[in-house]
Amino acid sequence: MGTRCVSPAASVVASRATLIATTRARISGESPTTLTTAFSPDSSAPQSVSCVLRKPLLKYSLVEAAVRAISEPRRRRILELVRDAELTAGEIAAEFDVTRPAISQHLTVLKQAGLVVERREGTRRLYRARPEGLSGLREFVERFWEEGLERLALAAELEEGRKRSARRRAQHRRA
Repeated sequence: MGTRCVSPAASVVASRATLIATTRARISGESPTTLTTAFSPDSSAPQSVSCVLRKPLLKYSLVEAAVRAISEPRRRRILELVRDAELTAGEIAAEFDVTRPAISQHLTVLKQAGLVVERREGTRRLYRARPEGLSGLREFVERFWEEGLERLALAAELEEGRKRSARRRAQHRRA
């Protein structure tokens, strides 16, 4: 199976899609086709990784990668630490009661999900949050929020209309 991964974020999603595609192919007796990466027109960051089989299309977005990355409490804390300032891995590790290799693994997951960027300065590696990495997740959640607000506004308008109608009926009965 051919895999083309241009960025670390795509490689995490691609490896999961590859595993699922290979498993499905073994079960169904079919051979999986090539794994492809789609890119947004305005940047080289992958928007999704698709694994096409003869039957269904499996699609794993960076939204899913972001959700998986921030599902772990230490990773969320790391994001908070590097939100406003660049920190070295050692400075980040000093905030936790786990080993530096464990923090490095967390940083790798965050980098692969596109939530953190790494900058090298000599032998040091500096990490900073990449807020645009959460933009897809934010848009996803906002759609639910907006839909919920629209439903709430509609329900409030309907209730207000019912109250007005009830008041009018009551006034007509009195008159």
